[in-house]
Amino acid sequence: MKKIAKKLIKYSLVFIIFSFLGSLLEFISSLIFKKGVAYDKTIFLITGLKLFFIPFYGLVGMILLSTENLMSKYKVKICIRGFVHGLTITILELIFGYLGFLLFNVKLWDYSSHLINFQGYISLEMFLFWSIMGFVFSFSECLIKKLIKFLR
Repeated sequence: MKKIAKKLIKYSLVFIIFSFLGSLLEFISSLIFKKGVAYDKTIFLITGLKLFFIPFYGLVGMILLSTENLMSKYKVKICIRGFVHGLTITILELIFGYLGFLLFNVKLWDYSSHLINFQGYISLEMFLFWSIMGFVFSFSECLIKKLIKFLR
C-alpha cells in the first residue's frame, strides 16, 4: 500500500510541476514570438479562470515518467530515450490537438507556419524540440537517481 501511495504522490507532483513548467514555457515563448496560446485561452473560456497551469503538460509529464521508467528498466540508451519521448509527445500533440478541435472547435496550437507540418497539429521542428527536451528529461532523471543512490 505504501508503494502505491508513493507512486500516486510522485505522479501527482510530476503532473503539477509539468503543468506549471509547461505554462511557463508557453508564457515565455509567447513573449518571444508574440503569439498567444490558444489552449490557455480555451481553459479561460471553459473555467473563467486565468491559470498558470496547463494540464496537457502535466499529462505529458506523467506519460514521460512512465515511459522513462520502462526504458530505464530495459537499459535503453539515453539518446534513444530522447527520440522515443519526442515521438510520444508528438503523437500526443496530434491526438489532443485534433480532439481539442473536435470538442471545442478551437485549434489549440497551430504549427502550419512550420516548414514540415501535418495540418498544423504537429511539425518536424517541434518533434526535434520535444526530442531534445526528452533527452534532457532522461539525462536529468538519470542524474537524480544517481544522486539519490549516492545520498543513501
